[in-house]
Amino acid sequence: MNSNDVYRQNEMSAWHNAVSKITVLLEDGELSTKYLAIADNVDKLLQLTYPNRPMEWFANHYVERLKEIGLANVHGHVRQVEFRRAFLNYYGEPFLEVMQSSVSEREDNWLQAIVRKHRKTFHPLRHLLLAQFLDMSLDDLFTREPVNQPFGASPWLCLNPAADHYLQPVVKELSIGYDNKKKSPIGTFTCSCGFVYTRKGPDTNEDDKYRIGRIKTLGAVWEQKLCELLQENLSLREIARRLHVDVNTVKKYADVVQQSLIQASSPISDDLRERQRQAWIELVKQNGHKSRTELRRMNKALYTWLYRNDKSWLMEHSPRPKKVIATKSRVDWRRRDEEILSLVQTEVTRILTSDGKPERISISRIGKRIGCLSLLEKHLSKMPQTKSYLESVRETVEDFQIRRIKWAMQEIEFEGQDLQWWRIVRKAGIRGEVVYRLRERFDNDTPPPTVGV
Repeated sequence: MNSNDVYRQNEMSAWHNAVSKITVLLEDGELSTKYLAIADNVDKLLQLTYPNRPMEWFANHYVERLKEIGLANVHGHVRQVEFRRAFLNYYGEPFLEVMQSSVSEREDNWLQAIVRKHRKTFHPLRHLLLAQFLDMSLDDLFTREPVNQPFGASPWLCLNPAADHYLQPVVKELSIGYDNKKKSPIGTFTCSCGFVYTRKGPDTNEDDKYRIGRIKTLGAVWEQKLCELLQENLSLREIARRLHVDVNTVKKYADVVQQSLIQASSPISDDLRERQRQAWIELVKQNGHKSRTELRRMNKALYTWLYRNDKSWLMEHSPRPKKVIATKSRVDWRRRDEEILSLVQTEVTRILTSDGKPERISISRIGKRIGCLSLLEKHLSKMPQTKSYLESVRETVEDFQIRRIKWAMQEIEFEGQDLQWWRIVRKAGIRGEVVYRLRERFDNDTPPPTVGV
């Protein structure tokens, strides 16, 4: 037997050994799904044309995705030990060995090198292994700019209840820090009204953008609103409810505001004071039918100056509050319950029959959609029919994910593609370990579909 025959024999033996290992591994359902997904991506690379990208493009993509899942901090420093551990847990060493992509504990292994700025290339299979681990499609990898937006794109919502633009997307300033303990990004949102708040990211659903983790600065607009509410002789509890803070915060800032008013009463020239008084008197004369609140809105700067520097005079020369004769009309809660129930049922039907991507059914979402969020939050117990219906249709996170999976199956069938589980969860936008738990529940709740592994 010559050397060529020995080489061919060894080559065939290695091939059969590899095939035998793959056959054994594919008996595992999860590994089979991962293997077929990689094979599908290999086919796409061979059949489709993707744009040429430099090596840094892919490294940046990987690092930005690692930031999103907490395996890199906001500065792009990858937590290599946890990264390697998670990668091995995902594939398993036997599978990586068959793929000739084992990951050693040495610092120069390919997995650590591929997420660093590098000058060398890596085998396409290793890029596919990493992309699948990070739940990135080839289209995303080649065509989407590698930008990390854990809190979505600008502008963001102002969550200052004292501002005219409350819940409107007007915030354009965002700084992102990093919580080393929780391994997650922290966003600090600064609005032009002076309101500054933070929250932990990344945002994972539509409701997250309405969430405040901590208020850092309330701002001048909030303090001015507090002044106005204090002048209305409202209880501290009612003021706290309107400004979405606790009573102690109202007490604290009420003292601060009063002190600032005293400090602001430093010597002011008589000429300036007289000009401001005459301007206010003229405004009152020209708008004799308007209330003090309406006049304030017409010239906020003038009103604020007088309020801070000449408050007693301002109160004496402003329209007196009109006495409102309260009608003792009682709310017909039974009728209100029927009206709100009809609105809620219509909105739930609209969400469930929408052709777009599914939205989670929650009390807050329904309330915002029908313009009755405050009513549902404060008086739902007085509307038993509406309460019972909402409790029957509201979705847990897992219920919502199951519905997204069913929607994804319909979309994939409509597109004429095979129902592969990996393709379903990618279309549904579901990531992480929850995928495996969802599949078990999905298989239990759903009649056996023709879904490949």
